[in-house]
Amino acid sequence: MKKNTDEPIKILIIENNPGDLHRLIEEFKKTTYLDDIRFTGSAREAWKMICQLSVFNDMPRPNIIIFDFNTLRNKGGSEVLEKIIKEESIKCIPVVILTDLEDENELDNYQNCPNLFINKPKSDEEYKNVVKCIGEFWHNYAFK
Repeated sequence: MKKNTDEPIKILIIENNPGDLHRLIEEFKKTTYLDDIRFTGSAREAWKMICQLSVFNDMPRPNIIIFDFNTLRNKGGSEVLEKIIKEESIKCIPVVILTDLEDENELDNYQNCPNLFINKPKSDEEYKNVVKCIGEFWHNYAFK
């Protein structure tokens, strides 16, 4: 699938830490390529958002998903990620995993799923860099 590299990003952030979520949203709001940003702390709710089910049927489908690794490991997150990868209508949506794990053995369990792993930011400068990295990934590498 080829995309228009000037297409704005419709982002879904799956993050259960309100502080991290707020910082990400604030950094994305400063960009020129953001079209829509949605968020949830629940993997199950994210699935409904991605598939536009129930109360989310009018919500635009995201064209990039940012999944916090800790949220991924809790309450059905890995199942949702697996569904994203297997579901024909949505498997083309790039998935970015934010992680603070340094245990590569645990990360290996997910190596075939996400399109990009990024270390979870810890400072304001790192949040800016993460958002910049995701923007560059979107404009230069996604769907090419």
